[in-house]
Amino acid sequence: MREAACLAQLRRKIFDVHDSQPTELSTTASSGIQAIYRIEEEIRGPPPAERLVARRTRTRPLVRALRRQLMRQGNGLSRHADIAKAFAYGTKRWRAFNRFLYDGQLEPDNLIAERAIRGLRLAGAIGFSRATSPRQSGQRSCSAS
Repeated sequence: MREAACLAQLRRKIFDVHDSQPTELSTTASSGIQAIYRIEEEIRGPPPAERLVARRTRTRPLVRALRRQLMRQGNGLSRHADIAKAFAYGTKRWRAFNRFLYDGQLEPDNLIAERAIRGLRLAGAIGFSRATSPRQSGQRSCSAS
């Protein structure tokens, strides 16, 4: 099964490169992605039709500029450079990354859902480990005397 790509994955790859080896390319790409996310924060909540209009007028130009940067500047880099790998990742999965521009109900990533279930997964894991540990669950373990 193929994993669905989201903008957060591209953002993480570029930010990781920027943290370890900041360059003008990584700074520009990071700034562009941050601007996209700022708009998404502003338009979260209204009906999908209103979000779609805002995305068409405000977000789409930023996304297109980001794509031009990934394609144009990625071609001039050594394919072994970390930033080139991040840019190649983005261009290969571009259709999936910008799917949110065409559907007002979609988010640019799945971070909201992941954060919502993170607490459930963590609570479930803690509860499971406690319930399966004989000492923590109040049961005595069998031992030979």
